[in-house]
Amino acid sequence: MSGGRGRWRLALAGLAAAGLSAGAVALPPAPLRSGAPLRSGAAVRTGAPGIGPCPRFVTPCLDPAALQRLYGEGPLLRAGWQGQGQSVVVVVSFGDPVLAQDVRAFDARFRLPAARVRVLAPLGRVPFNPGLPDRVGWEEETALDVETIHAVAPEARIVVLTSPVDETEGVQGLPQFLALDRYAVVHHLGCVFSQSWATLEQDLRGPAGRAEVARYASFDRTLTATDHCTVLTGSGDSGGLPQVAFPADLPWVTAVGGTQLVPAPRTPAGYRQVAWPGSAGGVSAVFAEPAWQRGLPPAVQAVLRGRRGLPDVAADASSGLNLAVVAGGGWLTANGTSEATPVWAGLVALADQMAGHPLGNVNPLLYRLASSAAGAGALVDVTQGSNAVPDASPPAPGHRAVRGWDLVTGLGAPWAERLVPALVRLATCPAPAAAAGAGCGPGSPG
Repeated sequence: MSGGRGRWRLALAGLAAAGLSAGAVALPPAPLRSGAPLRSGAAVRTGAPGIGPCPRFVTPCLDPAALQRLYGEGPLLRAGWQGQGQSVVVVVSFGDPVLAQDVRAFDARFRLPAARVRVLAPLGRVPFNPGLPDRVGWEEETALDVETIHAVAPEARIVVLTSPVDETEGVQGLPQFLALDRYAVVHHLGCVFSQSWATLEQDLRGPAGRAEVARYASFDRTLTATDHCTVLTGSGDSGGLPQVAFPADLPWVTAVGGTQLVPAPRTPAGYRQVAWPGSAGGVSAVFAEPAWQRGLPPAVQAVLRGRRGLPDVAADASSGLNLAVVAGGGWLTANGTSEATPVWAGLVALADQMAGHPLGNVNPLLYRLASSAAGAGALVDVTQGSNAVPDASPPAPGHRAVRGWDLVTGLGAPWAERLVPALVRLATCPAPAAAAGAGCGPGSPG
């Protein structure tokens, strides 16, 4: 066990002590190792049908309709922008052996169109063993990722690539994940990549770790700049500990942090969002500040000191209210940036559909949106809460959510009705027209 892994566990212990364990049923969260899937725990599974939109024992929950309202998707979906013609790639260890049945049950419960999910294992498979926590964890992670993407982009295709090696901490599992990423590119399987795993930067400081980081950096740079694909990764669930996570630290990756929901019945979403204490954020010790962060205010620059800051954006990751999903034949809810990342992946699929082409690295577009009139209302600024971890050893003061970009929620949460067309305008229109929010932009759904 590395020191990084131990401190990560302490962070989750601090969150549990604060009453932030995952799921609708109060259970202690599963220890989140450096490198584990970014899912801080799950509710009790049940096959019971439940009452209303939430199955029994996962009440309260968000159903897909509530998730779509939360992010302002309604006008887009009604206009036909539902991800047609787009494919989202999900790379995981082991996968969910009954994913097809789980997704069918999810669709039937919530009256969604049948999901188009393809599962491939080009590196081979290992038998599922329900007695091994890592296999169960990845089973739940797989179902959470797929069903969340499907809820946000109902007509998008989803390709799941499974590795026979458990991605834990340090370099273990990373070569296999990169091989699967490359397989997806070579076989043209999709151009939006949703990643829900992390390992601390400090666990990759040795020669093997540095070499692996260099390989990922080269691949993701080419993937986003040449192939124009988008990569989204959870920033992690360790709160404001002083280390940040790989691969979220890569400048070619959009790092997704977490928020939590506070009821606000008079708002269009029905909730307002505050910082989730588990949302990992900080400053990279490995990567320099990318050009698109250099326009952030002087107060932010004083914190970044020329280094890459995380996260870029955020979405709901809290333990109090989550999407109900089916995994392994039972209903559950799960929290963490594993929940937030596939939300953003689904929204990028809508934007790719609207643009008629993949957008590539969306970070430069997001930071331009946040600083221009074209982006008004596209991102919901989160200005309350923090990711302090007082029960860590030593205590971690973390960071506070403030107006504008911050080290907990980045630029904020999405409001899709405005975000998606604004991204398309910036990506496809001449600069003056894009800045004014007029002149050119979306056509009709394909």
